Amino acid sequence: MGQTQQPQTADSRRRPAIVALVAGLAVVAIAGGILASQGNAKPPEECFARAKAAAAAQDPAAAAKWYRRAAEQGLVKAQCNLGACYASGDGVTRDLAEAARWFGRAAEQGDARGQYNLGVCYAGGMGVTSDTAKAVTWFGRAAKQGDAQAQYALGVCYANGKGVAQNSVVAAQWYRKAAALGDERASKALAEFDKPTAPPPAAP
Repeated sequence: MGQTQQPQTADSRRRPAIVALVAGLAVVAIAGGILASQGNAKPPEECFARAKAAAAAQDPAAAAKWYRRAAEQGLVKAQCNLGACYASGDGVTRDLAEAARWFGRAAEQGDARGQYNLGVCYAGGMGVTSDTAKAVTWFGRAAKQGDAQAQYALGVCYANGKGVAQNSVVAAQWYRKAAALGDERASKALAEFDKPTAPPPAAP
């Protein structure tokens, strides 16, 4: 004889539905936990403000921590500052490749300081392979946004033919733009340009 089937009671019929409901509630609880943890994340501007306060309080490690939190949320000024932390080893272990990476993220978003700093990295082979042509590209992008340091650096590149064809006229143009914004190095470079060329020595 086959085994006698146990009759289903009302409780036994509801058990699968109860199990499914509990499983569903567990998923909701997990999702709710994820949402709660996201909700606790500080807005990037608040993270940046905390970073600045930590820097003012001479706590570079805390400053770098808050810059990172803001930078990871896409705040360009925090990305640039975090790159500077890695470049100098301020609050973090010095890492030029990481510095260049954060400068690059800021530069790609159009930040003039990030563009200038990335140009410096390429010009000096700091954390990236030295590439003067790329340095000129990034200096140029920052210079066109009115960054005086980038304008001076671009003038130097044109004056010396680094990463671009040598052109004293263009070099002087960029020096003038930088000098007008108060860059003293550009003013000195212009003074050298304006010095009269000594006449050739008289024939014996």
